[in-house]
Amino acid sequence: MSTGKFFKVTKEAILLYIKGELNEENLLNLINTIRKENEEKDEAIWEETLLIKKLFEIKKYYEVEDFIKEFSYFLNNMSYQRKGDIMLINASLESIEEKLHYRVSTQIDFHIFELLKLNYIKGLNTYNIKILFKNSDFTDKIIGLDVASNYAYKQMSFVSMEDTELREELSKENFSVKEKIQKNIKSIINSYYDIKSLKDFANSLNSCLKNIKLNKKERNFLLYTMNLKISYYTKIARKTWKSKNKKRKKAIKAYSLLLDFK
Repeated sequence: MSTGKFFKVTKEAILLYIKGELNEENLLNLINTIRKENEEKDEAIWEETLLIKKLFEIKKYYEVEDFIKEFSYFLNNMSYQRKGDIMLINASLESIEEKLHYRVSTQIDFHIFELLKLNYIKGLNTYNIKILFKNSDFTDKIIGLDVASNYAYKQMSFVSMEDTELREELSKENFSVKEKIQKNIKSIINSYYDIKSLKDFANSLNSCLKNIKLNKKERNFLLYTMNLKISYYTKIARKTWKSKNKKRKKAIKAYSLLLDFK
């Protein structure tokens, strides 16, 4: 069975697992059903993208990577005689680990940008930081779904498109989205923050996260990743502040700084 079909098997097996219905019989039936489906040329990247999309639909960005570990553990310990199938599903998951991590990182960048805007406009509190607990509105763009969809359309239209060409397009798109978000973060920091206010922002975020009702694992993840990112952007900002005596711009509402992916 092709790699693309095993990405599909993995996606459907995850849905069964979420419902509590993943067992030997259902997994075997699933694999046999998908094996009989018509095979599209170079479908692996499309199915891989759909798998990543599904993971971000069923889990929050900060849960995805741990969920993959949980699911793999379940697979490895379930009663299933055809261990080769389990190995191939795990191989499908391992092949997207780095891509998932990159997209999770981009989600965190997006949330940092949103929090910086909120903090400048009205400050952070335990209510408005709840935007942290959902995936961004740009998740499909972060995943690269539009590029993969365009590929799928071309394939159905019998327009030739090489696998390597699509991978390059997806890679460029993912990099471009992340770069635009990071550029907006640097812009808002340079325009509306200095070293003291940026430090106050970090302290305020930490205080809110410590006072909001969260399980320990979620809190630790968010505290660690957010502080790591803020530290990274602070280092970049320090270089900018040192290189020139920047005059603070006239107060313009931060909500005018919108991401534009057109």
